[in-house]
Amino acid sequence: MKTLPAFKYLIVLFLFTTMGCGQDVVENIQTKKTFKIGEESTFLLQEIFTSTDGLYTLKIKTINDSRCPKGVECFWQGEVVLKGEWTNNTVKSYFELHSVVKTSEKQPPGFTIQIVDVKPYPEMGGTSFPFNTIVTLRIEKNNTKLDTVTFSPSMKGWELYSWPHGSDWNYSILMGTNRAKTYQEVVANTIAVVGKDSLKMLLDKFPAKEEILWIGKHAGDDWVNLSLPDANTVNEIKNYCQQKDLVLSLIN
Repeated sequence: MKTLPAFKYLIVLFLFTTMGCGQDVVENIQTKKTFKIGEESTFLLQEIFTSTDGLYTLKIKTINDSRCPKGVECFWQGEVVLKGEWTNNTVKSYFELHSVVKTSEKQPPGFTIQIVDVKPYPEMGGTSFPFNTIVTLRIEKNNTKLDTVTFSPSMKGWELYSWPHGSDWNYSILMGTNRAKTYQEVVANTIAVVGKDSLKMLLDKFPAKEEILWIGKHAGDDWVNLSLPDANTVNEIKNYCQQKDLVLSLIN
C-alpha cells in the first residue's frame, strides 16, 4: 500500500519533466529567433524571426487551428491558418498560409512559405496554449530571382501577361514579337512572379521609355485563364509605370 504514493510522485515527476522538455524547446527557439531560406525552420507566435543573412524577417501574428482533434470523428479534417508579417529589406508585406486550402493563401512577394508542421496536435478536451505552439515552416525564393533580372531596351517592346493565383495573380513578362505567344510560353516563362509588389520590383528594372503591352484578351480560346486582374490593381500598375516613365498599354 505504501508504494502507491511513491507511484503517484513518479507520475507527477514524469509530467513535470515532460513539460520541462517542451518548455526547453520553446526557450531554445526564443533564443535563436532565426531562420534559413530553403530549409525548414521553427517559429513561435508573436515573435520576430530574422533570416540568417539578415535581409528578411517573419512574424506570425495569429494561429487558427481547426484540425480535427485526436479521438474525434469529423466531417472535415480541418486545417491550420497562419497570418503574419514579412519584411524584405524593411519593405513590409502580409501573408496568410493554409495547411489545406491553398487557394486562399497570400504569399509574400518573391517567396513561397509552406506549413510543414504545427505542434502540439489538438486533442479532445485538451487545453490550447497558443504561445507554446511550435510552427515549422519552409521558406523558398520563387523561381525568378528578382535581384538577378535585367531588361535591355527592346525595339519591339515587351509583353505582360497575368492570370489568377489563388487569391493573388501571376505576372509574366516576355520580349515583344510579331506573333502571338502560346499559353505554354507565357506560363512557363522564367521571368514570372506572384503578386503586384513583385511585379513592381520587375518594372523597376526596365529602362525609361520602354513600351509594355499588357495583354488580357486573345482572339482564340486557347489562353485558358489569362486575363487582367481587377480594375484597382490595373490602375495601380498603370500609375506605377507612369512614375517610372514606362509606356504601358492594355489590350482587353
